[in-house]
This record gives sequence, structure tokens and C-alpha cells, in this order.
Amino acid sequence: MQMQFFETTGLQAIEQPMNVKLSKGQKKFNTLLKKINEKRKQLEEWQATIPKYQQQYQAEVAPLLVKYNAHRAEIVKVLDRAYDEYPLTKPQKKKLATEIQEMAAALIDREDMDELKEIYNKYSQSDYDTEVEEDEAYMKAMMEAFYGIGADEDVDLNSAEDVFAKLHEKISAGMDDSDFNYGGQPRKKTAKILAREAKQKEEAEHAKQSIREIFRKLAKVLHPDREQDPIERNRKNELMQRVNIAYKKKDLLSLLELQLEVEQIDQSSINSIAEDRLKHYNHVLEEQLAELDQEITVLCSGFSVRGRLHNPAHFSPQFAITSILQARNELKHRIVQIKADLADFKDVKYVKAWLNEMH
Repeated sequence: MQMQFFETTGLQAIEQPMNVKLSKGQKKFNTLLKKINEKRKQLEEWQATIPKYQQQYQAEVAPLLVKYNAHRAEIVKVLDRAYDEYPLTKPQKKKLATEIQEMAAALIDREDMDELKEIYNKYSQSDYDTEVEEDEAYMKAMMEAFYGIGADEDVDLNSAEDVFAKLHEKISAGMDDSDFNYGGQPRKKTAKILAREAKQKEEAEHAKQSIREIFRKLAKVLHPDREQDPIERNRKNELMQRVNIAYKKKDLLSLLELQLEVEQIDQSSINSIAEDRLKHYNHVLEEQLAELDQEITVLCSGFSVRGRLHNPAHFSPQFAITSILQARNELKHRIVQIKADLADFKDVKYVKAWLNEMH
């Protein structure tokens, strides 16, 4: 689910006169407001960058990657012939068989080169498809035992992004760490855990009520059916659509910004939010911040896998674009090198020397 943001009157941090200190709740509200706005900007940058990256990647990097992997597959086939035709010792054959099996598996797994399955099966002394089915069955059993993700749920266990999103969905639906099974054994909830859950449930209900109150206030003044003027009715209809989206996502910040935009509240209203209400607001804002963090993490994780970039937390949208040139140049270099390797592996002396140097 992608977050949607609109041009609204920006919500400012809570302010007090010079001689009045901000309360703990007010300070927390200001901190959360700042962090959420930073995450909004970061998410918007990624959402704008990824289509550009993918377009440039497909144009400049993908064709080179296809060529490079074709050469890798050819090396697997050359080494397969070498295994059958070259006069190699038993230790050399054992090493070569392991290398062929690993090379073929990598290309089948990551590049969908099913034509190499026959070669893989030859050296693994098993069947690739059977191994995949057994691995998937084991993973499904583990995910159900540890995290409650049933075999009947639509989750691609080969996709870290899908599994991560499903776990987040279950946690968001009310599960926490105490609900998960470990080793197939349910964790017994202590009195402390039950008390904490009751408190969390109460806080969540108060927070929900706070959002509902703001929604009702906005709906009361923006409902388009109560407006006679066609132009004003269209404007209110657009605003009401934004209100509905924000309410559905429990986006408190956007609802408050909409209140500012329609002049239902002003900055003095923000400055004077009561402490008990501020507590509920902060609870909702913490959830919003976690949602934004989650969405950025999932977005970057999937992006880094598709783009073959590592450590998504350590690169920026700007770096992602500049990395295209680096990836293109690296692949060109690898293609030159793998062509030389392909020629070398056709020489029995080179293969023997290569195997003897291998640990």
C-alpha cells in the first residue's frame, strides 16, 4: 500500500511563549511531526526515483546482464564437457563437479535458466525441482510454526519482501511477539503481557476515537451534498475524498492539515491541545511513523533486490541513479573477463591448474 500525500497547509510544531516551557507531550508531538515530515519526503523521493531507475536500468544494464549470464551458462556447459572428456583425477573431478553444480544452481535460481537443470541434476545426484518443492514445504512449515503464516495464505516464500509484508500485516492486525510460536510451542502470556495488551488496546481505542472526532468535524463542513454552488461542491468533493483517504489510513497528520486548510482550526488550536488528547495524538503519530518506516523499508528492499544493490539503508535515491553508470561499467568489464575465462576453460592444462589451486 503506497502512501499518498497532498498539498496541504503545513502543520507547524507546537509553540509556547518565551517564558513557558513545552510539556513532555508537546515535545514528543513536535519530534514526531518532524520525523514524519522527513519520512514523507524520503518516501516521495523513492517513489519518484524508482520508475526512472527501472527505465534506465532496462535500457543500459539489463541487456549487458543478459549477455553476461549467457556467457556464464556457456562456461557451465564447457566445464560439463571437460568433466566427461578431460583426463582428470578423482579429486579434480570432485572439485569440478561441485563447481558445476554451484554455478548451475545460481543461474537457475536467480536467472531462471531452466535449461541447466539437466546438468545440475547430473552432479547433484538428485532432482532440482524436487529439491525446490521440499525446500518450499519446509519453509511453509517453519513459517506456520514460528510466525503463524499458514500454507494456504498467498505468500511467495522466495520473496523476502512478501514475507516481510505479511509479517507486518499480522502485527498490524493485533499480533505481537508474544503471539508467535517458537519451535511449535505457544508462548504462554504472563499477567504482565496481558496487562500491557489491555493498556495498548485502551490507548488504541482512544486514538481511534480522536481520529473519528476529527473526521466527523471535517465531514460536517465538507459534505458536498449540502453545497448548492456547483464550483464549491466540486471543491468540497475533492477535499472530502482526501479526508476519506486519510481517515481510512488513520493518517492523523493529514487530517489535522486538512483542518488547517479549511480553517477549521489554526495554529493556536495546535498550541493548546489538551495533554490527555495530545497523548492520544502522539500514539497515532507513532503508528504513522512506523508505517512510513515500514513502507520505505519494503520499497527499498524490493528495489535493492531488483536493482542488485546491497545495503538499501546505506544508499539514497540520488545514489541509485548514479549507480547505473557503475553497474554498466562493471558489467562491461565482467563480460571481457568472462570471455577470456571461456577461452581458458577450453584448455585442459588451464582447467587442471585451476582445479589444483582450488581449496
